[in-house]
Amino acid sequence: MLRTTNGGKDWKVQLNGRQLAETLLQEAETSQDEESIRQAKLLIADGPDKPFLDLLVLGRDHLVVVGAYGFAFESIDGGQTWESWMDRINNLFGLHLYSIRQSGERILIVGEQGFATLSMDDGASFETIETSYEGSFFTAQLLGEREIVLAGLRGNTLLSNDNGQDWKEIKNPISSSIMASFIHSDGQVIMANQAGILLGLRENRLVPLTRKRLPPLTNMLEKANGSVLALSIHGPVSIDVGDFK
Repeated sequence: MLRTTNGGKDWKVQLNGRQLAETLLQEAETSQDEESIRQAKLLIADGPDKPFLDLLVLGRDHLVVVGAYGFAFESIDGGQTWESWMDRINNLFGLHLYSIRQSGERILIVGEQGFATLSMDDGASFETIETSYEGSFFTAQLLGEREIVLAGLRGNTLLSNDNGQDWKEIKNPISSSIMASFIHSDGQVIMANQAGILLGLRENRLVPLTRKRLPPLTNMLEKANGSVLALSIHGPVSIDVGDFK
């Protein structure tokens, strides 16, 4: 994980795989959990080969990062020190965690094999949510006070209006994996897929927003003028507001 304090001119490493493994080992030795100690020592032996997959910025110095094999870590000092959240999340098989989102006191984490877990107390505790799809979720959004949107493999998209108690399928005309999503300043949920298409959420369906097909998209960011900066396997792509309104 890298951090910049001057708008991207310079970057400093805040966390890497070696530090992560050492942190887990220290916590395991403190708790005297033999299995945790064994797993941490295996991580050290493997080296830093397990990726982080998403980052949640809760404040200037308050960060949470999630990733492969159930990795979840919090820093309250801008990345100088880290504390594991893994004991708060019921992820027995170490499923990959692909996305983390926050709205008010709710924090949602989603990952592979239909995994989703929700905190209602700013991350102090999490409860696993049963979903109606067993494939991976690569992105998610929290809407209103109780709405959750999940999206991922083969374009599968789900909506819950009661914090994950019940789910309904969102119709998607494109069966390509959805890799990223965000809430635009105009209120609409926009998603990006591997077919290079931006999709907008319209009640119970997704509709294509872009006229031309782009390279496979991996992430998105809204710029100050309301246009979208999309990240792709060929680099960043700027999309004007008029192209997807």
